[in-house]
Amino acid sequence: MGGYATDTFYLLYRIAPHELKEFGYKGVESFLKKYGVIETIQKLDEDGGKSYRYGRGKKRNVIVKKRPGISPEAVGKYLLHRSCFIRLADVIDGLPPYDEIVITFKMDDMQKEFYLNLQDSLAQAMKTHKIRAMSAMLQSLLCYPDSCVVFPEKAVIRVKNKETGEYKVIDVITAPMLPIALLPKEQELIKLCQEEKSQGRKVLVYVTFTGNRDIRLRLKKILEEKGFKVGILQETIEPKKREEWINKHSHEFDVLITNPELVKLGLDLYEYPTIVFFEVGYNIFTLRQAARRSWRIGQKQPVKVYYFCYENTMQEAALVLTAKKVEQALLLEGDLPEGLATEFSDSGSIIEEMAKALVEGRTYSGAETSWAQMRKKEIESSLGLNSDETIFTVSAVAGKQDKAVKLKPEKISKIDNVTISIVTTKGKKKSVSRMTVKYEEIDNLVKKYGLVQFGMF
Repeated sequence: MGGYATDTFYLLYRIAPHELKEFGYKGVESFLKKYGVIETIQKLDEDGGKSYRYGRGKKRNVIVKKRPGISPEAVGKYLLHRSCFIRLADVIDGLPPYDEIVITFKMDDMQKEFYLNLQDSLAQAMKTHKIRAMSAMLQSLLCYPDSCVVFPEKAVIRVKNKETGEYKVIDVITAPMLPIALLPKEQELIKLCQEEKSQGRKVLVYVTFTGNRDIRLRLKKILEEKGFKVGILQETIEPKKREEWINKHSHEFDVLITNPELVKLGLDLYEYPTIVFFEVGYNIFTLRQAARRSWRIGQKQPVKVYYFCYENTMQEAALVLTAKKVEQALLLEGDLPEGLATEFSDSGSIIEEMAKALVEGRTYSGAETSWAQMRKKEIESSLGLNSDETIFTVSAVAGKQDKAVKLKPEKISKIDNVTISIVTTKGKKKSVSRMTVKYEEIDNLVKKYGLVQFGMF
């Protein structure tokens, strides 16, 4: 789930269309209004001093946004009686270890200089053109640190003519292509692939932006120059044939490069136990699905998932905000104890939050820490560790008939004999060490070392 009531609508329509006939197949907006969470923002401004017969006019600007959450009424009416609750803890004995690791990189000096120039220009454009500049801003700032050695950047801001439907260009912001041999991310990717190949492990590399800023061919070239056999899963391969194509050609590749959208659903990629999100977008549904493609029943090797980003950039902001949204999705799905009753205090979409950060000059740093905190909660929920278990014992009520009983609640701990694998960093050079500790010792280790990542073992 992506966290919104609308995510359940079409699934429910396929399961029980007769129960949703009041909405109709195109009634997703009506479903959202009845069972979802909607925020309405209304701004009133003086209408340029215009005078009307009965007083001064006011200009009304109304913005309606959907928010994460679903009504408990919808859960009871549509979901509970057709749900089977199976937790990851029920099958975890059959799964190998799973690790998620966020790595932030310092940019090359030239790369950083031109990125900051581009960021300043786009921030000014956001202030001037508002929402019209949002799409250009997101694509440019997320892509340019990686595509700057392949393409010059060109962010085009357009406005639509309401009468003709045609778009008019109102601003163009550019940044040059840079003569850098290997970017920091690329150097780390080569190193990681070398380490994995020495252990007989194949690597799956996700590249999110494969339109006008497609860097797959560059990654293929620099990896092949280092002796790797590299394949690219293309969009032209039909969805139903993609798993067959991968299985047929896997023996030919050390590294497979693809857009995560192509493999996020239905595919079991056992051959690629190491996954690298070289580019990270802002769709949490895609990210959560794509990250688990090789961590499936039947996988024998430990699974490692890496997220690459440049520090103090929009890439890091996207990862920090994604971690927050994953936590909110876990709340909606009932995997965290707060459940549906939780108030989403920071419930704007990732896109809106990134735009706000740019305009206000806010920086989202600490992607490693944010991701670690989210992973801690996710592991706790998966293993049922997020709270003490409440059990009820039955006892007879004194002086009453034998049939009269009362329920006595009792808290029992869930953390006995649970161990968690963690990765810590120490010192300015971030020397990494791994250890397996008792769950109850984690908070003390956080204070001592500064926690970076969790693994599920």
